[in-house]
Amino acid sequence: MATKNIAPSMQIQASRGPKEKSVLFGDLKPWKNTWLVHVKVLHAWKQYIQSVETMEFVLADETGQKIHATCKKTYIESKGRMLTVGAWRYIRNFQITPAGGAYRTTDLT
Repeated sequence: MATKNIAPSMQIQASRGPKEKSVLFGDLKPWKNTWLVHVKVLHAWKQYIQSVETMEFVLADETGQKIHATCKKTYIESKGRMLTVGAWRYIRNFQITPAGGAYRTTDLT
């Protein structure tokens, strides 16, 4: 599972334009950051590691594929409040990075 980093240029919307097409998580590539995805927020929590606060999300696309998203403290107020559990949102302009580190997720299917 990749990690999606929520950045200041990212936009969160409840709807998309009539000519815009969203992509599924499986189509995302790390070298591009102008994607539009339609996601459902499955879970959200705040995390504190070494005095650094982040907002963490588990998001699912329309096929049920899941991705982990991280929002840095400076953007929690502006971006995090729009991503409430159970809500469907369109997200554009974000960064994809490979999952890694101590909290790397595993695919158990």
